Amino acid sequence: MKPKYPYGIGPAGRWLIFTGVCWVFVAAFLIYSVITGQGSDWLERKFGIGPSLWIIWGGIGSVFIVAYILFDYISNRLAMTLGIIGWIITVSSLLWFYWFGPGAFGHHHHF
Repeated sequence: MKPKYPYGIGPAGRWLIFTGVCWVFVAAFLIYSVITGQGSDWLERKFGIGPSLWIIWGGIGSVFIVAYILFDYISNRLAMTLGIIGWIITVSSLLWFYWFGPGAFGHHHHF
């Protein structure tokens, strides 16, 4: 059986790389929720636990759905570039924050 993309990245691989753009928003939400100390507490106080989870997961899902729709309209080269940049920003910001952010080296911020 001969593979369709023997020396390149197929559509599924390009999509997985492009999802780095989506994960930037998820990482930003995680970092923001820890910095402010609120997390999803303000949503829980306003709507309750069940609806707040639907709002959070629905927001994350809608980011991925919009990215999936946009994926069909941008070039493969741009999708790969944006995805790689997104993964670099996501990983570096999360690692930087959790290594050197609040609570690092025994220093705690109270907001």
